[in-house]
Amino acid sequence: MGKDCDDKTIESRYGRGHEASLMEDSKATESRYGRGHEASLMEDSKATESRYGRSHEASLMEDLRRRPKTEGRGNGRSGGTIFIWIGAACLFAAIFLTAYNRMEDARAGSRADEVLTVLEDRIRENVENKKNTGKAAGENDQWTDLGEKNLTDGVESVENGTSGGEGSPDTSDTVPLPGPSGSQNARVGSDGHSVPDYELFPDMEMPTEEINGVRYIGEIYCPKIKRGSPIIYSWSMDLLKIAPCRYSGTVYGHDLVIASHNYTRHLGRMLRLRAGDDVYFTDVQGNVFHYRVIDREELPPSDVRSMVVKQDEADWDLTVFTCTMSGQTRMAIRCELVGTDPA
Repeated sequence: MGKDCDDKTIESRYGRGHEASLMEDSKATESRYGRGHEASLMEDSKATESRYGRSHEASLMEDLRRRPKTEGRGNGRSGGTIFIWIGAACLFAAIFLTAYNRMEDARAGSRADEVLTVLEDRIRENVENKKNTGKAAGENDQWTDLGEKNLTDGVESVENGTSGGEGSPDTSDTVPLPGPSGSQNARVGSDGHSVPDYELFPDMEMPTEEINGVRYIGEIYCPKIKRGSPIIYSWSMDLLKIAPCRYSGTVYGHDLVIASHNYTRHLGRMLRLRAGDDVYFTDVQGNVFHYRVIDREELPPSDVRSMVVKQDEADWDLTVFTCTMSGQTRMAIRCELVGTDPA
């Protein structure tokens, strides 16, 4: 009876038994932290995950996955930036070169057009002078002097009855006078028409007209490209910037070679010519030479011999060459003479 009293006293003192007290303590702890210890740890883990957006392990894995990508992306950005700068530099250089070429083309075209206007006026004047006086401006007086001497010798030989003899001029058909065509000293054929001096003397030098300190031998015109251009007597890189130039030969010797930059306002458009297209050359005395394209030949810049030397006498009579668009080769337009129209 005394023991029961003690138990009740203890139970009354603590309010319940020892085990109940432990359970109460556990519940109090759970109530204090809101749940049990394990639940509290889980809550702490979730709080950490919530704080960093994901669990620590997941964060580490994400960092490992992102690190190689970040490093690769960084190298890509660096390499890409270099290529962007190189591309921009190339684009700028191309734009600058295109603008410069167009400016040079326009400048060269303006100079050639100004010269062509003056040259065409000079040619018309020469033709008129030739009709009125029998001698074109610019023709060399040596032909007239020589013609007068031959005429005197020829008449004397006929009067003395020595024509046809050794050392005497042949007067059986014509009077051999190397004077200018259309003049009284020109050779007159059996048909009564004068023979042009360039036919009498195909090796003669081409007459010239001087404009702004530069000598010109005539004008070339291409109906297909509707473009004409003056031709300079000799050639150099500086002269080619003014107008196309005679590279070698003459129209009279059927071996004229004309060089030109590929400026569109010079003869660059001649690259469009094909077999059968017409080309006209007019010398400063007004003699017109009609050519027709027979071939196109692409040659390396170093092959000068193939450019200027005929393989056969009937090969070609006129060549006009210019750079191709790449600038690596030269395109030669070969033409044959189909007719002449003496002034």
